[in-house]
Amino acid sequence: EELSKHSTLTVACLEDINSQSKLTAVSGNQLYRLVSIRLLKIKSAGALFSKINFFLKKIQLGLLLRNKTGVWLNSPVQYLYIESIVKSHQIVVYDCMDDTPEFFGEDEKTKNALLLIEEKLCRRADLITTSSLALKQRITERFKNKGNIHVVNNGLSATLLNTATNSLPITIADVFKDQRCKYIVYIGTISSWFDFDSLLKGLAHYPPFVLVLVGPSDVAIPVHPKIIHVPPVEHSLVGGIMQAADILIMPFKITPLVKAVNPVKAYEYISSGKPVILSRYDETVVFEPYAYLYDGAHSLNELLELHLKNALPPKQPVEDCIRFAQANTWEKRGLQINRLLQKV
Repeated sequence: EELSKHSTLTVACLEDINSQSKLTAVSGNQLYRLVSIRLLKIKSAGALFSKINFFLKKIQLGLLLRNKTGVWLNSPVQYLYIESIVKSHQIVVYDCMDDTPEFFGEDEKTKNALLLIEEKLCRRADLITTSSLALKQRITERFKNKGNIHVVNNGLSATLLNTATNSLPITIADVFKDQRCKYIVYIGTISSWFDFDSLLKGLAHYPPFVLVLVGPSDVAIPVHPKIIHVPPVEHSLVGGIMQAADILIMPFKITPLVKAVNPVKAYEYISSGKPVILSRYDETVVFEPYAYLYDGAHSLNELLELHLKNALPPKQPVEDCIRFAQANTWEKRGLQINRLLQKV
């Protein structure tokens, strides 16, 4: 959205959505959902159809890339499609948002294949942006890349600053109706990196606390009388949910994948002016002036106990939190990226 303020974009979606082949977006930009053939539910045919769809998408991308200044990729997998069709005079930008190979855990074969693709992409890229310093360091160390790599951290939507006082719909307001409870709120994806163990120990030690999880889950959420799961909500409701919370928390296990993450939710949480608790790792240390950091169940319990004693206030006044948020919006990141693109 921010790049489209500076350039006319053609956006291609590689996923097999099986929907309209072309949608017109705002400001003259175009969104293409690439056409592919539905896969048959026959194993022997699946591999063949995958190969057919790969080349079908490659042909479409080749047509889309004609007369374009360059191409912006946000996954090494995407480079497989355009490696042989992008021209030498076209700019290639690699926006490295995550350590993609680490998503595959102990699947060494897949991880190594992705590392090979990523190395090719990094060698070809005219500009590499990483969402965290940790990602920049990993790319530099892995591929001995000393090229055009710049850290462009994540940020928050400026609209969130305008919706922080929005009231909640009845269905969500009911979650926070018991005034005797203290509500610990997490907003985001619930996955394998979620530190349930520490939170469950906290809920066992301090009965007044209720954990409210807002967002999609791809893991089993423990069945517990003090855990409430709310399905994903419209982004316009996030501000209201944060205002209803007593504590906003980001409880992540410190895995290699997490260590590379510059967390969007830290910026969003801080903008609320509420007490914020984050797992401690290199990328969250920079938020320490605005958030409390914890190192495990015991450390988390100490913070929860302080809150019950009314000794865990927001670290900064609301005005300072808002100023911090305003300095870290996606609009600011868009300006930073546009300056980098102009240099390229």
